Amino acid sequence: MSTNVFWAGTRNNIGVAAIYTNPDGQFGSLQPLDTPLNFLNRVLFHSRLDYLNIVFNSRFNKSYGFVNINQQSSGKKGKSSSEIPVEGSTLTTVLNHNLGYVPGGILVDEDTLEAISGNSFVQNIDNNSFRIIYLLADSTSFYLKEKWFVRRVALPAITKNYILFAFNNPVTV
Repeated sequence: MSTNVFWAGTRNNIGVAAIYTNPDGQFGSLQPLDTPLNFLNRVLFHSRLDYLNIVFNSRFNKSYGFVNINQQSSGKKGKSSSEIPVEGSTLTTVLNHNLGYVPGGILVDEDTLEAISGNSFVQNIDNNSFRIIYLLADSTSFYLKEKWFVRRVALPAITKNYILFAFNNPVTV
């Protein structure tokens, strides 16, 4: 059983506040206190670490449209047109921030509480048809870039609820 440690004081002549866990058998260990980067899996908060400075957050929903399978003739005997993929992309402005600089952003699916990172799947049907999104930003707005690939199975229209956290550079606690 682990032990939670709440510590505040001075270490090596520097004021420190930390919350961390010590695994069973390491009661009283100060390792996460002195070298937090080596023990990030145990550190819940540490005043020597930089944390994101959240400028604002905003909730919004995004509707994704129906994308049908290929309906054109394949032109080849015995070849179904649904085997020929349909693909495309859209870019949608989801929030105007007008901060005058390019902020960082973290997009969270409000229904699953999963962070949208890199290229995250919004839909994936039998690994034949899928929709992925990317969060992009410039000095005035945040955007969602949607890409889809449809083969054999159409992508139904869906609506997703998101929370967008915008931040500038890390803040030192």
